Amino acid sequence: TVGRVTPGRPFPITARIGIESHAPDLRGTVSLNSKVTYEPVGPQIRLTDLEIKPELNGKALPGERLAGRLVSPKLGIDLQADRLDSPRLQWRQTDFALALLDISVKNLRSAPDYRARLEVPAFDPRKLLNRLAVSLPPMADRTALASLTLTGDIRGNTRRAALQQIRLTLDDSTLTGDITLESFTPLALRYALALDGIDADRYLPPPATGPASKAPAPPAGTATAATGEGLPLDFLRRLDAKGLLTIGRLKAMNLRSERIRIPLAARGGRIRLAPLAAYLYQGTYAGDIRLDVTGPEPRIRLDERLQDVQIGPLLADLTGDDKIRGTATLSAKLAADGLDPRAFRRTLNGTARFDFRDGAVKGFDLVRIEQELRARLKGQPVPQKAGDERTAFSRITGSARITNGLARNDDLRAALPHARAIGAGVADLVSEKVDYTLKVKFTSEVAGQSGTPYEKIDKPPLPIHFRGTFGKLDIRPDFETVLKELARRELKKKEAEVKGRARKELEKKAGELLKGLKLP
Repeated sequence: TVGRVTPGRPFPITARIGIESHAPDLRGTVSLNSKVTYEPVGPQIRLTDLEIKPELNGKALPGERLAGRLVSPKLGIDLQADRLDSPRLQWRQTDFALALLDISVKNLRSAPDYRARLEVPAFDPRKLLNRLAVSLPPMADRTALASLTLTGDIRGNTRRAALQQIRLTLDDSTLTGDITLESFTPLALRYALALDGIDADRYLPPPATGPASKAPAPPAGTATAATGEGLPLDFLRRLDAKGLLTIGRLKAMNLRSERIRIPLAARGGRIRLAPLAAYLYQGTYAGDIRLDVTGPEPRIRLDERLQDVQIGPLLADLTGDDKIRGTATLSAKLAADGLDPRAFRRTLNGTARFDFRDGAVKGFDLVRIEQELRARLKGQPVPQKAGDERTAFSRITGSARITNGLARNDDLRAALPHARAIGAGVADLVSEKVDYTLKVKFTSEVAGQSGTPYEKIDKPPLPIHFRGTFGKLDIRPDFETVLKELARRELKKKEAEVKGRARKELEKKAGELLKGLKLP
């Protein structure tokens, strides 16, 4: 209904529209109430006390229901100036509100150019999503996702749009920066964002409490095996994005890092994160990750480096067990096809290097092994295993070449206080089987501290075999081999002594014989 229209004077307008649709499934009503003033000069139209109330139901809606109010105290349209202005336009519904302030739209009828201030007051996202029947995945922290606020400046036209001076606060974390859509067709995203800090583990599923169960691997050659189930390949192939995200503090997978930089460049199905950087565990991380989805199977390339990190605390946080302690520098240049973990390991190729300094290895006691060797040599009882087995080292270095998931190392070198060691062997990253041999030469602690290399220690090496799987590794010293070598050396020494004594006896008898001879 429309009241009496008199130019320059407000008149009431009310409307009620019924909606009934099967595709999409939508039904209900939308009502409108306002006061309208029409000015012939311009002409201009002013709406005051505007209220639009949808009451809609249907499967096309989140939670199958939409009920709220869109209100504005004043909205003006100047047809001569071709613009729209409003001090405030607000959407209100239970548990949620959104406001656009200082709205200004130029070139209203031709190429709209708009700007406004966006304000979303604090609300409970978890409560709102539950009311909308949107199921959330389980989270480790049930109190997470409890409060969200958002402010920013909207700028845009028919070709591009931007949300600037963003300030989004989720629980205890605040994100600031700018996001720009440089183009709608094709979509081109640019951004510069800074997050002060976040505990991502709060929002991830809680750790499994029962025995670990592995999902059956998909057959080789299937799409899931090659590409990784759920990977949005079509979206990634169309993605045009460039930006930088910095994070002050991050906790993820129980790992802690800070001063993180994540640059992104994506176009034409080629995505690159570089140069990645972070500080963690008293060291640094640098990385270059490239993902190519132009072909039928995604291909990933990694160039990663951890420099001078404390590996013990890192492993303790990641796995709950600091199997190796010390200062570690690790690097890897790898490539693989597919993002499914099994497909990734099966197609993994590249090289890696490791350098551990001033640390210890748990579950392996080289001192006790040396004591057992000496006891066997002397025929004495073998010493019992200690409860806390570990081996201290001053340095362990080496490299690995990985071919289709099979990692081979041939150049491990280890310097320990009382021994030197070299190692070689393989680890199958797909089957998780290990076949590795460490050759150890024991020496005095003085010689060990002096830096004597493995090759200059004149003692037979003790082979120590590491066989089994990553989860169950059997460590077996080959005492028989070294005892046989020691026996062979002792026998050779005795033979040399016997030959030496026999030679001296013969020389003595020859001398006596010569003395007894009478010369003419």
